Amino acid sequence: MSIRISTDGFSFYALKGWRHYCVGEDENLCVRLDEELARLQQLKADYDEVSLLADYPSTRVPLDEFRSEHEQSVYRLTFGEDSLQGLSIRHEVIAALDVVELFPVNTEALDVVRKYFPQVTVSGFYAWTVEECHADYKRHGGENAKRLYASTEGEELFLCVFSDSGLAFANSYTDRQLNNRLYFALQVWKLMGMDQEKDTLVLRGEDSDLAALLRRYIRNVECV
Repeated sequence: MSIRISTDGFSFYALKGWRHYCVGEDENLCVRLDEELARLQQLKADYDEVSLLADYPSTRVPLDEFRSEHEQSVYRLTFGEDSLQGLSIRHEVIAALDVVELFPVNTEALDVVRKYFPQVTVSGFYAWTVEECHADYKRHGGENAKRLYASTEGEELFLCVFSDSGLAFANSYTDRQLNNRLYFALQVWKLMGMDQEKDTLVLRGEDSDLAALLRRYIRNVECV
């Protein structure tokens, strides 16, 4: 199971599907997370592997220039002095890109998850997504199979494209309007010079409405 923590809530991902929980301004994220994990435990849910994905603004540093003792100062330089309130900085090597991601973790939320799942591992959402998509790209023949990866979470759409030389494109877009998210995906498809008859768009996450719209313009849309 994967537990994704963001600024406005959290999500649970498992083989049977996913569920997102929004947390209002008058609610405490960690209290709500504790309540939902307690309910999950009452259902006798048993998971061998549990990942906590920190979905906060992150930054990346070339691997050969990274120094762990500088990670907090680099993050503050990127996002400002107030960026670490209630958070701690971690780093993760993204082997596919030869870079290191610096990402914050909500330490209180991590303690809550560890109460129920002591075996939990922690990763940045960007690194986890890119590595998962890159592994799929390698399995499908690399340069001989052009694939645009789209990951959805609510109103957010993250896109990435690979070539044999590494990451060719990665960016996210958030908009409540479905047609605007569709337009973003199609613009990236066009920018990457992809063929609507031969190439593939891989849609990660349960967004049947977006999938239906994409299939009007792209022949091969895989939902995973």
